[in-house]
Amino acid sequence: MERNGPKIFDRRTFSKGLIVVLENAFLEVAKVGNEYQLLSTDEHTNFLMKKKRDPTQPRPDIVHQCLMTLLDSPLNKAGLLKVFVHTANNMLIDVNPKLRIPRTYKRFAGLMVQLFHKLSIKAEGKHGETVLKLIKNPITDHLPLNTRRISTSYSAKILVDIMDFVPTLFSEDGAYVNLNNDKLVTHDETATTSSTTTSDNKKKKREDDDESTSEHKLKKVKREVVASDSEEEEEQEEEEEQADADVKEEEDDDDDDSKNEGEGSDEEGAMEGAVQKEKDKVIVFAIGAMSHGRIDTPWVDMDISYSQYALSGSVACGKLCCAFEKYYGIV
Repeated sequence: MERNGPKIFDRRTFSKGLIVVLENAFLEVAKVGNEYQLLSTDEHTNFLMKKKRDPTQPRPDIVHQCLMTLLDSPLNKAGLLKVFVHTANNMLIDVNPKLRIPRTYKRFAGLMVQLFHKLSIKAEGKHGETVLKLIKNPITDHLPLNTRRISTSYSAKILVDIMDFVPTLFSEDGAYVNLNNDKLVTHDETATTSSTTTSDNKKKKREDDDESTSEHKLKKVKREVVASDSEEEEEQEEEEEQADADVKEEEDDDDDDSKNEGEGSDEEGAMEGAVQKEKDKVIVFAIGAMSHGRIDTPWVDMDISYSQYALSGSVACGKLCCAFEKYYGIV
């Protein structure tokens, strides 16, 4: 376990990155003989058949592989990943990003048995942090609000290139290509303020010009009334008018230059702020951690596939992490 690892997850402060929910994970502990063991297809086929259960269903090794891929990823080490495990028997596990998952399956199985008996596991040491913990359902209570929630399935109707798809999730008016029909699909669209800001600036400039013209005309009328008493005063006023006009024109030019510089800096700052705001979002992905079948996730917004081939859970997790690492510029 690393001292300078990512911070403990808090949905109130986790405002940037990826949350992965490993769905339908088969993690079940049963008493086999004289000891409790984590059920698996390889070791407990006879036991499962005696219980009249499908011996091909228990695949905790898939969960083990997925957790190793996720927790060892640069995305997790950068503090931009959070993992939950939702089991097939409706148990919800909170995984601390600092957890160093056991390298061998046998040690992983022992860790899971310990978790289901103690309900939580702490790291070694006097001030050890909780690295695994059973928490209350539903999963939606532990997800940040206003996040995009996506499930993955090989049979999904939407097929995307995950490298191109991830950046669109951070944009309100993002669009992606469904490779199944080569159609462009848009996310929930929100009117951008760039065009509105530009038109407002132009309108304001026109109003300033109109106001300046009106003021100039009013002064001219007043000068004509005063100048009607004598021709000499009229000539003098015209000279003053010309001088004032020249001075005003120079001042207006200086004001326009400073205004344009200010508008330019404001626009650049607004663009940088918009880009930063887009990146400061949380995206939730649900990935199946079982050997076959579909996951039941009514809380997601859409269901996608990001390969034309069936992928293992570990490979699916790896491709997803790589896409987010590319987006955040993590090497």
